[in-house]
Amino acid sequence: MIVTLPGFIRRTRPDALFCAGNTYVVVAVAMKLLLGRACPRIVAKISNDLDRADQPRAGRMGYRLWLRFQGMFIDRAVAMAEPM
Repeated sequence: MIVTLPGFIRRTRPDALFCAGNTYVVVAVAMKLLLGRACPRIVAKISNDLDRADQPRAGRMGYRLWLRFQGMFIDRAVAMAEPM
């Protein structure tokens, strides 16, 4: 996706890029980095627990850093359940 999506965005010029879940946010972040101002607004659906209590402490800390980083590139977030 990261390889082909920039060309598609340049050709079609969408108003927004929708990420269907946390897994795809890495693609959205890559689009912001690759396309800069030419990247459309990014809307991300939060579909997984952001706390990640299932991971060891070091993993949770790394995940929190990733969440802070990706948050700089997401224009809007949509949560599907109140805990999110």
